[in-house]
Amino acid sequence: MPKTPPRGTPGDDPTVAAGAALAELLEPDERIEHDVPVVAARLVLTDRRLLLVREGFAFRPRSGIRSWPLDPVLTLRLEPGRLVIEHGNPTVGVFHTQTQAAAVRALVAKVRRVTRAAFG
Repeated sequence: MPKTPPRGTPGDDPTVAAGAALAELLEPDERIEHDVPVVAARLVLTDRRLLLVREGFAFRPRSGIRSWPLDPVLTLRLEPGRLVIEHGNPTVGVFHTQTQAAAVRALVAKVRRVTRAAFG
């Protein structure tokens, strides 16, 4: 059964609250590889999965924090200003700014390398 992430308090810095939520959600030996800010969210790549932590995640129990395993089914598609994440349904779109684009591309490249190495 998934753990419920801590809600934090209204005065918390969003990155502090997201860090606390991630600490609760990650498995004991799971490592964070990349942490990329995007519009109103953060993309977090661990050694096992890709997570999307949206701003206001504490008030979005179903969609505030999403997680996808790093497996052959995971598809990341870059579009101008947007990353599309597919792993079955539903498809999730994440917007990014021009300034964030290079970090998002680096994260996508890392995911593709990891999944290709692990699953051929």
